Amino acid sequence: EIGPYLVKRLADMLKVNEKLRILHINHNPIRTEGCAVIADALCHNATLQELCLQQTSVKHGSAEPIGRMLLRNTTLRVLQLVHTRLSSEDIAILCKYAERNTTLHQIVVTGSHVDATAARALASLVRTTKTLRKLCLWGNNMKCAGAEIIADGVNQNRSLWELRMMMNHIGDQGAIALADSLTKHPTLYEVDLTGNAINEVGGRSLAVCMEQNVTLETMGLHGNKLISAGGAKDDIVNFLRLNKAGRKLIQQPNVLPTDLCQRLGKNNKDADLMYYLLRQKPDLVGTI
Repeated sequence: EIGPYLVKRLADMLKVNEKLRILHINHNPIRTEGCAVIADALCHNATLQELCLQQTSVKHGSAEPIGRMLLRNTTLRVLQLVHTRLSSEDIAILCKYAERNTTLHQIVVTGSHVDATAARALASLVRTTKTLRKLCLWGNNMKCAGAEIIADGVNQNRSLWELRMMMNHIGDQGAIALADSLTKHPTLYEVDLTGNAINEVGGRSLAVCMEQNVTLETMGLHGNKLISAGGAKDDIVNFLRLNKAGRKLIQQPNVLPTDLCQRLGKNNKDADLMYYLLRQKPDLVGTI
């Protein structure tokens, strides 16, 4: 275990170190006080790119020093707060600071509690960020209400590549709200909704969304209550296959048919997929 003395030694090292890129503090009860010391040191660090605090007894009051660090540190790309049991107020404070950060690419918050206050702060962050690429909110018990609020932020986002919301009990209504926000999202290519008590009703909304979405290539749906065969999940999987095959390419207006056919053919050995794509773009037939 890292006690107060070693936390201070670690902080002193971080202030002057010019080589360390990744720091994971796992299963060490540095507590809120230790977190503040580490965060203050990172205000002076110019090399660290990834910080993970996992089960460190970092609880209420930790967001303020971490947030101040996000305003001053310009190299951190990944911030992971895993099973830290942050309060909703802490999450809201952290998001407020993160909105002003221009270097973070990934934020992970798991094992905390996302109520309406925290969800609104997360939605605001998602809505305003131009640099955040990956957001993981696994196991935060946000339920349907939280998912609906965050979906509103996703609807206006233009930067995210990955959104992970596993084990949040969002149910059908949460899935329906997210489906609406994903329909024409231009950058997301991976969404994980594993273990969210989604039934066929929510699954059908996601399938309808996928009819129009041409960027998503992966959607995690394990641990939900979807029909195993012949239901919404099969339709979703089919559209994901089409997106991976290049469905987005056939909607680009200024690509020459010969170039498009070559680009599609490079990654596609599946005759059914090629048949679908050619039906959508008949002028390709003469180029084969």
